[in-house]
Amino acid sequence: MTMYVHGYATHSATSELVPFTFERRDPAPAMLQSTSFTAASVTPTSTPARNEWGWTQYPFVPGHEIIGRVAAIGNKV
Repeated sequence: MTMYVHGYATHSATSELVPFTFERRDPAPAMLQSTSFTAASVTPTSTPARNEWGWTQYPFVPGHEIIGRVAAIGNKV
């Protein structure tokens, strides 16, 4: 199922978060997929966005502590 969503992404370790539209992949076996978010958090210490661990792939959409409605689940959830 193709789903396009809107978020905020950084395009390098030094760039600001900017509006970004991207395609969500189908959920992997151990994942959930949400159709709508009612709240999400991005903290100033979003270490992956600044590539402090050396593995970040850009564009990068940081976020955690997400609240939303579940649309699909993987077969191992």
